[in-house]
Amino acid sequence: MVQGCYGIQAKEGPASGLTDDEDAMAEQQLFGPDRDYSGKCKDDLTKQPLRDDLVKAARAKELEFFCSKGVWLKVPRQRSYERTGKAPITVRWVDVNKSAEYEPNYRSRLVARQLEAPDFSGNSYFAPAPPLEALRTVISMAMTTCKDHRPIYDPKSPQRMQMSFVDAKRAYFNAKVDRDAAPCFVELPHEDPECGKMCAELLRHMYGTRPAADGWQEEYSTALARLGFSQGIACPNVFRHKARQISCSVHGDDFTSCGPADALDWLASAGYDPVYGARPLKRAIQRELETPIAKGILGGQFTAGHTVVVDVESAGEKQQLRFQQMDPSKLPVLV
Repeated sequence: MVQGCYGIQAKEGPASGLTDDEDAMAEQQLFGPDRDYSGKCKDDLTKQPLRDDLVKAARAKELEFFCSKGVWLKVPRQRSYERTGKAPITVRWVDVNKSAEYEPNYRSRLVARQLEAPDFSGNSYFAPAPPLEALRTVISMAMTTCKDHRPIYDPKSPQRMQMSFVDAKRAYFNAKVDRDAAPCFVELPHEDPECGKMCAELLRHMYGTRPAADGWQEEYSTALARLGFSQGIACPNVFRHKARQISCSVHGDDFTSCGPADALDWLASAGYDPVYGARPLKRAIQRELETPIAKGILGGQFTAGHTVVVDVESAGEKQQLRFQQMDPSKLPVLV
């Protein structure tokens, strides 16, 4: 077997008993034009050729999601230059066969290339991921009896302890773009008949854009908090519903939960309500308050033991926030 590849493959070199010409002939027979392998499409992980017809079908399915989820709005390309001063962000296809060649399961994902572009904003971008201990905690809560935590293991009980594993399909498409944030424009793929004439303004987050991971994390955190979950302090990817005894760990788009069977059924039925969308208020607080204060602490502007006072000052016709460090003892007392 060739490492990183799937299916039965002849090992290269003298040990295979095949000459270079025979290897090439075998490759041609397996992945040649006669079997709809033009060589234009390759697996992003294994680099093996992919069948053109199956790749075409997988890409069409992905674009159907873009339409059904309302991910973007087609606009003239000139609007990107007018709103951002830049050309639309380029996109690329990531094609993968998630199964063996004899039983193919092609997945295609259209991703933006914004992460690769130069960034001079000074902002930090990250995809929050829980430590391994978060998953272990959920499993431990399902298997451990301690003090008031006493799971029911009777298989006939409606409150029997169970575990739930949920994979959110096209998770980032569920998170709406913050309307107060700078607009994001991307190129249309070549499969779109308006490619080159129009571009797309994102209405929901797209894989490969800088704020996508944070937008999705904000989306599911808000949804779970609305359902009564408390979010972890040390790890924001861990959630606990005290009343219903549900523990949950979120890793990307994978939700691992444990709790009574009827409580997990309630969680599944409560589901996700797209009407609420991501909460722009919390993002505004992070952007306008938390980020400047964090930068001030790192830069030595704000020191331990003091209080940061934030007020509004006028700058011409505009208003902006002003941050001042003050001694707590000198703060005015409000009665």
